[in-house]
Amino acid sequence: MRRADNQLKKSWRAPAVVSLMLALLPATALPGRAQMPSQVISTSTSAQSSADATITSIPNSQWAAIVAAGAWRAGCPVGQTGLRRVSVNFHGFDGKIQRGVLVVRTDAASSVARIFTRLFAAGFPIHSMKPIEAYKGDDNASMAADNTSAFNCRRTSQSNAPVTSSPHANGRAIDVNPYENPWVDPRCNCFRPDSKYAKHRSGPGVITKGSTAWKIFTAEGWIWQDNSTPDYQHFDTGYPSRPLSTAHATALPFSVPVTVGNATQIITVKAVGSAATLTAWARRPDGWHAFLSTKSARIGAKGIANGATRRQNTNTTPSGTYTLTQAFGIMANPGTTLPYHLVTKSDWWVEDNNSAYYNSLRSSAQGGFDTSAPESSVNGSEHLITHVGQYDYAIVVDYNMSPSVPYRGAGIFIHVSTGYPTAGCVALPRKTLVSLMRWLKPSAHPRIAIG
Repeated sequence: MRRADNQLKKSWRAPAVVSLMLALLPATALPGRAQMPSQVISTSTSAQSSADATITSIPNSQWAAIVAAGAWRAGCPVGQTGLRRVSVNFHGFDGKIQRGVLVVRTDAASSVARIFTRLFAAGFPIHSMKPIEAYKGDDNASMAADNTSAFNCRRTSQSNAPVTSSPHANGRAIDVNPYENPWVDPRCNCFRPDSKYAKHRSGPGVITKGSTAWKIFTAEGWIWQDNSTPDYQHFDTGYPSRPLSTAHATALPFSVPVTVGNATQIITVKAVGSAATLTAWARRPDGWHAFLSTKSARIGAKGIANGATRRQNTNTTPSGTYTLTQAFGIMANPGTTLPYHLVTKSDWWVEDNNSAYYNSLRSSAQGGFDTSAPESSVNGSEHLITHVGQYDYAIVVDYNMSPSVPYRGAGIFIHVSTGYPTAGCVALPRKTLVSLMRWLKPSAHPRIAIG
């Protein structure tokens, strides 16, 4: 909502909820704007297993609605090209899963997507999530509807902050569940839109210091407005408005580029030649912390290759960020909660470029790939049981999957080290690998970043 500047509201009365549907306006390009396809906010209540956050440009139809609502005008600090539309699933107070939209500054969009992905995973309820044009640009109406919103270059009657400094006008502020998290109106020294939760700060959707929502926002570097003039619904990146990157740069200690996404466990691999330092990181409310680190990791004999262009049989390890969703081993499960496959004599990792099952675990009884080609050949698959020691335990790196591209490379694992470089996998001392496997949790959406 507002920061220490206490952007003022109009005289308060509970207005009727405006049911303006976005994207109903014709997709007529504004002067100087490229035509974009219109998009409609989905309010599906069908069961969804994830937040499914997406980030897109602002469609012309939505921008026309924003301008028509008075939520943007000449002199506002950011326009259509500097904003992004974050669409994300959320848990409603009625227990149903709905689709919502937030309009935010481009430099904050990825962070907002991560935040609301984690709020969804935590089951944090949100009453409504519609852009401010759904309420004709009226902040009071949005609050009365208990609506979670972000960008709004507010009308002067509802703001006393310089427009260039305002976090909301810059697209770097979010108000969450205004009814459950009221703000103090300095004109009456009273809570708006309702005082019910002002003193008794508990219940679904309520934000308090140390609560799940507070931890998720502050871990990303956002600032909560619990100050001398409380604004419990409001998070921003700083006042005067500044890019999130300057507020959050110290929270990412990784030595290689990382696409964090919804992960709360990250493994980084920093390579020097065929040697590497592997570090496992856990996300906590105050940032990322190392769980373990070893300089004894080994990678491909020829070092790192760009994961987007890497070729099979080059003895290189692909750079990039990849998910970790499964494990296997010749030995019994060492205690990992990742899905674990105990290798049998008929198990192969398909590296036959002519097979529809390229880069997957498959039994010879299932067929569909060549088992006669030598492993060192271009279409040679790996007979897993023959790699005793190395494949006693292994974590699958989801490189070149869904879909897999022939000749790009297959069978990239984190496995037991022999002390020598690999053909492309990441290898670790046995005890380190077992500790890592026991630490990894599917619910943390773990990823590995190699560089």
